[in-house]
Amino acid sequence: KERTVLQKHCDFFDPDGDGVIWPWDTFFGFWVLGYALPICIFAVFAIHGPFSWPTQPRFPLPDLFWRIYIDRITAAKHGSDSGSYDREGGFDQTAFDKMFQANAKMRPDALTGKELFHLIRRNRVVYDPFGWVAGLFEWVSVWLLFWPGDNLFRKSDIKKLYDGTLFYETAYSQKMKGR
Repeated sequence: KERTVLQKHCDFFDPDGDGVIWPWDTFFGFWVLGYALPICIFAVFAIHGPFSWPTQPRFPLPDLFWRIYIDRITAAKHGSDSGSYDREGGFDQTAFDKMFQANAKMRPDALTGKELFHLIRRNRVVYDPFGWVAGLFEWVSVWLLFWPGDNLFRKSDIKKLYDGTLFYETAYSQKMKGR
């Protein structure tokens, strides 16, 4: 069966390819991307805390090891997101393009820092504080690591973020720098 774009996004954090992301997989995934130790630790709790339980194959029983099962990752899709992933984990090009049409004011093919935070605010769904925090965490972590020197996060790079290829490119770049 073909992997969905959302599953491909998660595959970077499953280095052994067994379909299960353990907390230490997330920690080391963030580490090889170049994040500092406190952010790597925080990411484990911020990601596995809320997303482990919905992906469990024996739902509603929680997993004491906080594993995330990639084949069930769509069960962990939260509200207040960009809508670029559909409910089945596929990439919604129309929603992705609308995200830029609505938010990219300076250049149609890139977002500035200010536009990114307008995007986060615009995507908030009423009575969804978890989704607000999840969206903020996701975009701030992207901003901290991937933001280019010219303060423009390009549409092509954001698309690579959605399918996970930006993770591999960044990890390779970090490795070449000796990290």
